[in-house]
Amino acid sequence: MRLDKWTLKKWDEFLVDFDKLFLDQRHIRVFRRALQGVIAAESPIILKIGGALPHYCQSNFHAARPFYRFLGKTPRGVDKFSAVALLETLYQKTAVAYQDCEEPILIALDLTSLEKPYTVDSEGICLVEKNDKSGQVNGYMLITGLALGGVGMTNNNGKKGLVYFKVFSHQLELMSQNAERALCIKEIKKLFKGKRLRYVSDRGFDDKKAFLEFIGEEGDEFIVRAYQNRLIQVNGEVRKLLEYVRGLECCLSFDTELKIKRRRQKVKIDVSIGSFECEGMKLWVVRSVIRGFKEEWVLITNVPVVNLDIALEIWRNYARRWGIEDFYKFAKNNLNLETFQVYELEKIRKVLSWVAVAGAFLYDLGVDVTEPYIKLLLDLGGFAGRKRDKPGKGALERGLSRLFIALMVNEKLKLNDTS
Repeated sequence: MRLDKWTLKKWDEFLVDFDKLFLDQRHIRVFRRALQGVIAAESPIILKIGGALPHYCQSNFHAARPFYRFLGKTPRGVDKFSAVALLETLYQKTAVAYQDCEEPILIALDLTSLEKPYTVDSEGICLVEKNDKSGQVNGYMLITGLALGGVGMTNNNGKKGLVYFKVFSHQLELMSQNAERALCIKEIKKLFKGKRLRYVSDRGFDDKKAFLEFIGEEGDEFIVRAYQNRLIQVNGEVRKLLEYVRGLECCLSFDTELKIKRRRQKVKIDVSIGSFECEGMKLWVVRSVIRGFKEEWVLITNVPVVNLDIALEIWRNYARRWGIEDFYKFAKNNLNLETFQVYELEKIRKVLSWVAVAGAFLYDLGVDVTEPYIKLLLDLGGFAGRKRDKPGKGALERGLSRLFIALMVNEKLKLNDTS
């Protein structure tokens, strides 16, 4: 089978689970063309999606009209095209893929801002914190959950799966960030019912209520990077968290490679371990410091850190959390997640659900360079394959975009062949 045909076969196999959401083949074709347009145009802007696909209309605006209609309700008034329905289908695909995964399953959670500084009139637009923490800007909040595999895996080579993806507005929906966080955790627990989970998270989750939500009735585990210098109890004595952990002796040192200031560098990590009580909970803390740099990780967990092997596992689990940052980087840089141009909040969610499904397909493909069709996409995407180069989702997305465009151009040329 030709390699381009093989890629399209993978595309059809991935999308077949979504077909049951639609009323007829016409809606299925429009949905699949919308996803192809997102990848080909590398944008969620409807006009660009229409222009990136071959059409016989007078202008790109007319070509985009089916996608604008697709954002509304179906002719029968049944809102089966909702973002919730699309994303729940995507979550179920992840749950099925993780049925045989070792437990506990590692779940990365994160909150990020979708910055829309020049947008004023969109529904529910509100002030959000800039991602560089330099102030506030108009925009929306996005809470995301990403399954990273079993906790025993030491890297991110395993396939990731989206388990939560929701855009929300404080102003319109009158739900606090804490309420959205609790809903996210509840839905993930429901998705993986009967399986043990270990959550890893950063800002927005360093909170006693979040700790209790993570544990829940299931007794799940969590690893959270500390930002609050809260009061804790150590052997009956009340102390400040950061003062306590910075006084702990180093008990483990190891060499690793981390990306620091946009470069991967070999560094030495010093680790110290402690335990404390906070609000009636017995918790452990793992502090790691990179020699020669100021940055430190103070990781709070309910996993009993009784030996150095567990401490190292906690550090590696948190290091894998950066997979969700890579997802944001890929979605924002390659698929231009923040450039949507629709007014209503529900339609914004629908458009971004297309981006999420397109991104999930690329994550499902993986980056195994031994697969011929993956190598084809990487070559089309400009991956040089030098000794220190590592194939990424960016090159894969560019390759798939160029493949879709090439197939569309070829189809157009055949239709216009007068020979």
